[in-house]
Amino acid sequence: MRNLERRIGAVTDSSGLASIVDVPLTAQKQEEAVLPNIEFLIAAGSPPTSFTDAVASVHDRSVLLVDGWTNGRLDQINRASRDVSKLFDHIVGALMRARDDIKNGLRPQNQNFSAALRAPAGQIVTPVTSTHQAGVLQSGHGNGTLPAGVAAAPVALEQTLNKIKHQNEAQANFRIDRGRHMLIICANKQNGSPDCVLEFDVQEFCRLCQAAWDTL
Repeated sequence: MRNLERRIGAVTDSSGLASIVDVPLTAQKQEEAVLPNIEFLIAAGSPPTSFTDAVASVHDRSVLLVDGWTNGRLDQINRASRDVSKLFDHIVGALMRARDDIKNGLRPQNQNFSAALRAPAGQIVTPVTSTHQAGVLQSGHGNGTLPAGVAAAPVALEQTLNKIKHQNEAQANFRIDRGRHMLIICANKQNGSPDCVLEFDVQEFCRLCQAAWDTL
């Protein structure tokens, strides 16, 4: 983090999270700057006002991040990072509560919602080792991929929500793939051992979450 502060200028809020500030950089220094992978997910901000607003905000910030990363705009990446942790928490929490309420008889049975949760939302590699998870960061910022040489399987929206909820925030990366914002996260089991590496398209994730919510 000290290198980050020297290179691009960073301020730390009361929560200890670093935020990128708009400091003019040469093209060479922009290329050298090390960005915090998880900044997209953990930046502090005000809570969303509704589920639909939260989904729309994550989608818009994903589009903004793609444009900012592609064009070397650190100030734009910083704006894209604001509020996202609380937005993801809002989305995941709302859908998981609805699922639990249906299971516990607090909501009527909803086959359309159940089907929406089964929709493919990404790719997962499991089981994995700590070496596989460490490789998510070793590939370099903005170059995140699933572990090489290991078969990946489709992952449903419900499982994706669960892995986002229990992700290891110290091990995350992303890449821009044909204009799409692909997020790669790691999750551990309850005993702390490695569980998986998961990849999903953030904008498609938003579409699937809104589709599931619309069935309620």
